[in-house]
Amino acid sequence: LKPSWLSRHVVASRPDKGAPPQGARRCPRQRRAQAAKEPAHCARPARPAYPAAMPRDLLEGIFEASTTPIVEPPEKTVFFEQRPNGYVMPHNVDNDQQIEFYEESLRDLVDHYGSRHEGIPLVAMGLAVLYDTKAALDKDSAQYDKAIEALSFAQSAMVEMMGPAAAG
Repeated sequence: LKPSWLSRHVVASRPDKGAPPQGARRCPRQRRAQAAKEPAHCARPARPAYPAAMPRDLLEGIFEASTTPIVEPPEKTVFFEQRPNGYVMPHNVDNDQQIEFYEESLRDLVDHYGSRHEGIPLVAMGLAVLYDTKAALDKDSAQYDKAIEALSFAQSAMVEMMGPAAAG
């Protein structure tokens, strides 16, 4: 019986078992290893280690260099002052742009879909949170009234969508 190819390969690749039997054919890896005068188990080169990040920007030089910054730097830096009682005091925080954006979004939703759109209560509740935050930062009680108005509108939209059980 002739030994199978696998047994010849295993015997030939183990250094403690010696050379393959006379007349045995070698696999391509063993032939390359013998040509390079290396042991068969070291014939395959190790994979190169790749860095975790790209070494350079692949889009560099493809487009013209932009001279204008993408994001404009804020006029005032937002920071939080640490108080001794464990609370923080925010400084230079302004959410007027966000309030304007969500008021306009809520108006658009109501104009286009009526008050039965499922996004209306979510946007109205988010707007109430923005009003509440503004009232706390500016110490302005009129903003609390706007927050209550936005929550009332959100609740009326939920009642219109889901019935009186949504009033909870």
